[in-house]
Amino acid sequence: MGIGGISRWQDAAEYIAAGASAVQVCTAVMWEGAGIVRGMNEGLSEYLSRKRFTGVAALRGRALARIGTHAALSRDERLFASRRFPERCISCGRCVTACRDGGYHAISITDREVIIETNLCDGCSLCSHVCPNGVIVMLPGA
Repeated sequence: MGIGGISRWQDAAEYIAAGASAVQVCTAVMWEGAGIVRGMNEGLSEYLSRKRFTGVAALRGRALARIGTHAALSRDERLFASRRFPERCISCGRCVTACRDGGYHAISITDREVIIETNLCDGCSLCSHVCPNGVIVMLPGA
């Protein structure tokens, strides 16, 4: 079962290619409404057709040969959260919640300004994914 961060048909396709038999869409439905699922189904169907796959089963697991272990990941360059385009920030707090719930507490908002303590950042990038306006990006260094 693929869950977590699925908000586009491309996300669902990636989970299926990684071996998922089904995907669950929750937060995106809460934000966009249940109609998002219809669009995701249409997008996935069009993709499968373009790739000449006979169905979802033909996509399932195709990426497994390219997926390595966590230990095999390069540690040569690390990325850390960085605040860019501060004028776009609406102080929604999604980054703060994501970082707090991930256990790092590296992000706070003071006087409607996002503050990132890079010494606490582990580089997971969740904050950049939940930021609706692209204010937080991942950059090398610490």
